[in-house]
Amino acid sequence: MNDMLDPLRELSKIKHNLNNMLSNLTNQLQMDSVPFRHTIKETENEIIVKCNIPGIRREKDVIIDIEEDTLTVRATIQQAMEINQNNMYRKESYFQHFHKSIPLPHKVVDDHAEATYEHGILTVHIPKRKVIDQ
Repeated sequence: MNDMLDPLRELSKIKHNLNNMLSNLTNQLQMDSVPFRHTIKETENEIIVKCNIPGIRREKDVIIDIEEDTLTVRATIQQAMEINQNNMYRKESYFQHFHKSIPLPHKVVDDHAEATYEHGILTVHIPKRKVIDQ
């Protein structure tokens, strides 16, 4: 009877480990694919894009690229936590990369764009390209 239980027990352990691995992979894929929220405002002379990206600490953690009528924002969030109390020691690191391409409602002058980052909000001001009547 013991011989019959051991293979079943081993199969149960394998199933449990596979379920854990798939669950962890699914959670990681969901985290990496979560886009940040954004809003677009259009004025007479410019387009203003605001992206909600909390957790960015340095300017170099955000990369902005504008090509024709698309704004692409790449951001990396890096955090570390360390607890050393009594007889407990714990150190965790967190790293997440976001990428989002945002179609713009008008042709723009990409080399005159300006960006600021304050309190978790990235604001990008992009001048509109003037259309000349022919």
